[in-house]
Amino acid sequence: MDVLSPFLSRQKAVLILETGDYFPGLTKTPDTSVSGTLCFNTAMTGYQEAISDPSYRGQLLVFSFPHIGNVGTNPEDMESSFPFLQGIILGDFITEGSNYRSTSHFLSWLEKNNVPCIEGIDTRTLIQIIRDHKKPLKAIICSYTGELTPEKILEMSNKGNFTDLTFEKSLLAQVSTCETYPWRQGLSELIKSPQPSHASPSSSLKIVVVDFGVKQSTLRSLTSFGADVIVVPFSSSYEDILANHPTGVVFSNGPGDPRFVEPSVFKMMEKILQEGFPILGICLGHQLLSLIHGAEIIKLPCGHHGINHPVQDLNSKNILITSQNHEYTIKESSLPKNLIPTYRSLFDGSLEGYKIQEKPIFSVQFHPEAGPGPGDATFILSDFLKIMRHHAQKN
Repeated sequence: MDVLSPFLSRQKAVLILETGDYFPGLTKTPDTSVSGTLCFNTAMTGYQEAISDPSYRGQLLVFSFPHIGNVGTNPEDMESSFPFLQGIILGDFITEGSNYRSTSHFLSWLEKNNVPCIEGIDTRTLIQIIRDHKKPLKAIICSYTGELTPEKILEMSNKGNFTDLTFEKSLLAQVSTCETYPWRQGLSELIKSPQPSHASPSSSLKIVVVDFGVKQSTLRSLTSFGADVIVVPFSSSYEDILANHPTGVVFSNGPGDPRFVEPSVFKMMEKILQEGFPILGICLGHQLLSLIHGAEIIKLPCGHHGINHPVQDLNSKNILITSQNHEYTIKESSLPKNLIPTYRSLFDGSLEGYKIQEKPIFSVQFHPEAGPGPGDATFILSDFLKIMRHHAQKN
């Protein structure tokens, strides 16, 4: 059986860091050669959702949890049409799926989606190196034959591409939709039909979601809470968005450094802000809104990637366990006075949300739809629809 004989079915591979550290492993993909920026995810479940999250574009994802593959894969748990990340790094060999929802072995799913994978890596040591480095750490994965000598490591390092692996450019064109489309699938239809239906709109609340790399679970949740959802490309103009007659606008999650997003995006967002629509920013959208208001973006030492991040509601003092996936955050001391902090991380004290004083605009750094993760923060999406409904009645 394939998963029980990894040494017979896999090829030698090595993970080489820009620091000179290297980790031998195995890969199922022959002639593997891929590069990316390392980050690690602490989740114990939801590996398919993480891999298909567009926010991981350009990254090599390290899973700290060893048992990856144990629930297989299925069409319903995809967060995008296909994975956007560079590759994945596993501590153990992929296990056989054992879940009633599984329709495909995880290894077969990786091969079908062209996701490079290296197995058998000492991920505990690797993650410690990533943490100690405290800034983006670049790496390459290469398959090889023969003995792994210092000369071969040097040869593969020279052929690898460490220099071009940077977030100092916008990644939105690589992950955003090219065309406007309606989203009609809610959570209740998820198991019955993995594809969005095209039923007639049933709600007077129309949300335009600007796609910076949006997760499908966000769209499903907004639909389930009673909204008619229209998804538009990141390159949409102010006029394009108004043409869809929104009751509210969502600026979605997405990959990369917000400071390098196209100027046209900031111009569009500034005009939308002037319209007075209810607005929700999520993750990258949250960061972009803060930049428009003059706040400062800073790089986290090794990012927030997982589904167990405690965040405190600064008003109620309640604690939410949240799903997160981001490398950057807002320097809270740089917030203008009209941006009121609403949530703060209990891991490192970083800002996790704010609202704009006397305006129906708020945003969060975490993923409120929690796909995957606990549903502690899903009320944020339903509250946004309440704000939209109240705003529509007033106007």
